[in-house]
Parts: sequence; C-alpha cells; structure tokens
Amino acid sequence: MKVDLDSSMLLKLTPQFIQALKLLQLSTLRLEQVLRQELAANPLLEEVEEEEEPSPEETKEEESEEELELSEDEVDWEKFLEEGFDFSGPQEPSAPEEDMQAKVPVYKETLYDHLLGQLRLKDLSPEEFEIGEFIIGNIDDDGYLSYPIEGIAAILNKPLERCQKLLSIIQTFDPMGVGARDLRECLLIQVRELGMEDELVRRIIEDYLHLLDRKTPTQLAKKLKVTPEEVQDALEKISRLSPKPALAGFAAPAATVYPDIIVKKVGDDYEVLLNDGNLPKLRVNRKYRELLQKSGKTSEETQKYVQDKLNAARWLVNALQQRRSTMLNVAKSILRRQKEFLEKGVSALKPLIMSEVAQEVGVHLSTVSRVVNDKWVQTPQGMFELRAFFGRKVEGTKEGVSTQSLLELIKKLVEEEDPAHPLNDNAIVAELQKRGINLARRTVAKYREQLKILPARFRMKSGG
Repeated sequence: MKVDLDSSMLLKLTPQFIQALKLLQLSTLRLEQVLRQELAANPLLEEVEEEEEPSPEETKEEESEEELELSEDEVDWEKFLEEGFDFSGPQEPSAPEEDMQAKVPVYKETLYDHLLGQLRLKDLSPEEFEIGEFIIGNIDDDGYLSYPIEGIAAILNKPLERCQKLLSIIQTFDPMGVGARDLRECLLIQVRELGMEDELVRRIIEDYLHLLDRKTPTQLAKKLKVTPEEVQDALEKISRLSPKPALAGFAAPAATVYPDIIVKKVGDDYEVLLNDGNLPKLRVNRKYRELLQKSGKTSEETQKYVQDKLNAARWLVNALQQRRSTMLNVAKSILRRQKEFLEKGVSALKPLIMSEVAQEVGVHLSTVSRVVNDKWVQTPQGMFELRAFFGRKVEGTKEGVSTQSLLELIKKLVEEEDPAHPLNDNAIVAELQKRGINLARRTVAKYREQLKILPARFRMKSGG
C-alpha cells in the first residue's frame, strides 16, 4: 500500500472575512439600512449617542472584552432575555385604513419599475429573480446595461451562463432594445422584436455599422453584392430604429445620488473624507458584562443563541472598522493619482487600472473592485462614480490619455456640432488630431458606438 501526501494551499474564508467583503461593496445609503436592521435584530448591539463619551473604566473594559467568557453557570439568561429585548425587531404602526384610501400620490412609472413588473410575470426561481432584479438595477436611463454581465456574475457569485440567460430574457422586454450592451446589439434586438425578415438590414448592422459614415449606398452595395436601391431601403429602415430605446419614456428615478466620499481642497492640496456621518456608531452592548457576575442556569439553546448574537455583534463592529480603513486608503490612492482631474475636469483624467491601486494599498484586486462598486465621490468638479476614474491608456496619443477622457471629448464634439452638417467619423478624427490625438477612423467609430451615437447621416437635421 502506497500513501502519497499532497501539499497544497487552500484559501478558507472565515465568516468575519465574508461579512467584511459584503459590507465593503455596499453604498453608504445601503449600509445604513443594513446597520439599522442589525440593530433591531441583535440585542447585543447598541448605538453610541453622539454626545456620549466612554469613561476610562468603559474603555478599559472594552480592551479586555475578548478575555471574557460566557459560562452556563454564571449568567441568568432568562432574566437577561426578559429585560426589554424583542428579537423580532420593532414593528411599524399601521396607517389607518381611511388615510390609506384618501391619500393617493401621483406617480409616474420609472424604467426600473416597468422592467421589474415584466420580470415578475416570468416563471422564475427566487435565484433567477434575484439575478434579473440586479441586472435591471444596472440598466441606465437610455435602456442600456451599464455594467458588464461578467462583473454582475462575479458580484453575485453566480454562474455566468445563468446571468446571460436572465439578460436574454430581459432583452425581450418593452421598450424594444432594452438591456443591450452596445448600439449594435440594441439595433439587432429591435430588428428581432419587430420581426424584420430583411436579411440585408441585419447584415448592415452586424458587419457594416462602422462604415455607414464613410461609404455611400453605392459603395455598400458593391460590398454586399446588392443594388444601391436595396441598400438605401435598408438604411431607411435602420434610421427608424431607436439608438436609445428608453430615452424620455419614463420618469427619472426618485433616489438622489448620495456621495460616499467627499474631496475638499485645502490650500494647494486635497483632503479625502468618508461621508459616513449618518451611519449609526455601533458597539457591543455593555449590559452583558453585568450578567457575567450573576448566577443561574438556562437552556443550552438559549446560551447558543446569545453566544451567536455576541459573536455577530463583535464581527460586525470589526468589519465596519476594516471597511472604513480600506475605503479611505483606496479612495486616497485613486484621487492622488487623478489630481489633475480635480483641477481641470474629466478631460484631464489619466490612465489608471485597478491593479495599480491594489498594489499601492496592499489589497487584492477584487477588494478594489468592491470598494468602487456603486460608490460616488463629490469633487470640486462635480459628482462622479468612483469607477469612472479608471481607464486604460489610449494608444496614439502624445501623453497618456484615458479612455474615459477620450469618450468625453468625442461626446463634446458631437454635442457642439452643426446639426445641419454633423461630424462624420473622418471629421472627428481630424478634430482629435488638432488636439494631438491620432486615432484610426475605425477606432473612433468604435468609441462613437460605445457612446450610443448614431452615424452622422442619421444625426442630420435640416435648418427649417
């Protein structure tokens, strides 16, 4: 009999570590809701009042807290559990029935509500509904999926195939084209949902969308081996499709963006602060210390319940401290590298990838991703998503220009163009060259599509 020993390293995630990761990816507003729920559910957690300062004795007790052990013979658990703690949490009073009938608010449906209502009509498992709801939450006001489906699968820790399946279902919802990841997919979804049998329309969108600004119908006809009249007819059908399927069709979401981080200019430098003043300040309830001096017995089940609540309270307090420290360090690293943006705005954003920040802060790449997820920062230049500060260097530039700043520049050029003579891709290339940015026309077309901007011929508006 031969015995082989195989030595390998395994990463074991402790409950504390898992909890810390979950808290890290929550926005400040969402975190406040979670903490309020924890306060209601865990009697061994308490909120520290603003004016309350711990005494030296209490501070000393906190430092020696880990040395205390809960013993069955030392604690009168029954008395403790009867002293005003309600494990079910506070119950909200019900509004009188007549008030509920009398006050009916005027409401206009948001795109999120509209899509979620359609999702509820599908025969989905709870897990599938959770995925679908998260995807819908990442669809922007124009109707596009604003976050990669691969990233959504990673955040939810769900198989990519399952997430893609739910995205495909959502892409069949009204308005047509919703849930697309780029302009090409948006137009193709509309072609499918409209039941267009015109294969030429599909071929032009799939393979020649980037050429519509530089090829005439006659030139496209030669490539497609059809007549110019057929190409012109197909282009007219494409022009009737919507590049932004949800634009202006729904009410804007009522929620106000809440900054998780605030950047203030102090002299010639910038100070980075966490905007967490509204979060409840938590500590482990000191009442349990008094119980350690009492005698009495209680059931093993009750002891285990209270012990679990005590551990959960300690883990939560420690996880919050870790979250605060990590968020602050990551934000400082990002904004220190983007100081020129703080002075000049989006056009001055520098190329930056998450691995650079992770290396500087000394954390894993996934930790940086969780920190920037759904977080907003208030800067002297306005409010921005923390994720917006990342972008790779665009080749063909004299100095490092980030993808984000280039997209902003192209968007600005189109916004300022003459509607009667819109800029085609070659004209945008020429404008960028004046600014020292040398890009191929095909690359410009790719960025224009990423911005969901139609080719120039479809943006043309007559002066009359």
